[in-house]
Amino acid sequence: MATKFVVPKGWRPGPVSKLLAFVVDTYNGKRAGNALDVAACHLEVGGFALGSEEVVEAVLKPRDEVLLRPGASLARGERALAAAAAEADARARADAARRAREGKVKCLNHGCGTLFDPNDNPAGACAHHRAPPFVSGGYKGWRCCNPKPTMDWDEFACYPACATGRHSAEPPPPFAPPAEAAKAAAAVESDDDDGGAAAAAAAAAAAAAPAAPEDDVSLAAVPGDDGDFKCLNNGCGQFFWEEENFKGRCHFHKGRPEPARGEGLYRWSCCPSKTAARDELRSVPGCERAAHWRGAGAPRDVACVPCRWEF
Repeated sequence: MATKFVVPKGWRPGPVSKLLAFVVDTYNGKRAGNALDVAACHLEVGGFALGSEEVVEAVLKPRDEVLLRPGASLARGERALAAAAAEADARARADAARRAREGKVKCLNHGCGTLFDPNDNPAGACAHHRAPPFVSGGYKGWRCCNPKPTMDWDEFACYPACATGRHSAEPPPPFAPPAEAAKAAAAVESDDDDGGAAAAAAAAAAAAAPAAPEDDVSLAAVPGDDGDFKCLNNGCGQFFWEEENFKGRCHFHKGRPEPARGEGLYRWSCCPSKTAARDELRSVPGCERAAHWRGAGAPRDVACVPCRWEF
């Protein structure tokens, strides 16, 4: 038997049991010789049995196909019972995770950050980086290892760790670049072994080196507080790490500052059309791009070519 019916508005906030009684009465009115017992039937929608205490408007939608099935109706429907079971399971998993976290601490090694048990911390359990990451100009990378910097966070997160060891709840010591750390260690070892002979030899070598021109102060490296260096390209002055220095990172001027027309105004000899006060001259955008220069090693591979300006 199939029939269409409209649930009265007054029934919609009520229980499914009232709708069930209506459906059974409708059937019995047309099948008097095969009457059904409302206590031995239940309603079903979408393959799930409805509970007698559920709200009609919460379990039925317009144009739903409602089936009358044999079997006593439960107080709560199968869908509600499944949702309750899923909620209980999620709560149990959350409680298990909370109990598992109790007594654990967070690893502070660079790139790790996992929770670990101090009483169960074997060697090799932690895969981490020896140095912190850097973010510069949208590029991200690690200072300890040398993968190509990337602008994609997902790619950055997939960079493999470069060191293994035990988890640590203590912050790692400040990082020094490998080359600088090796030099410092060699100097300390030499002082301990030969009473400062290496330091004396270094001083003698520095005294024998040719003096820098008086008007050029860009030949001495300026170290920062964290082992980085100050760029000595004209108009730059930023601090940088050797590990994250590559071509195009530095915007600088190939010329020198020179007075311009107007009291207190200056300009770069390479960009005569851009003038500013002397203390604002560094804010004028550079006209050349190259790697940062710390004043050591080979000079910059940029030549100052005289230009003829015609306006």
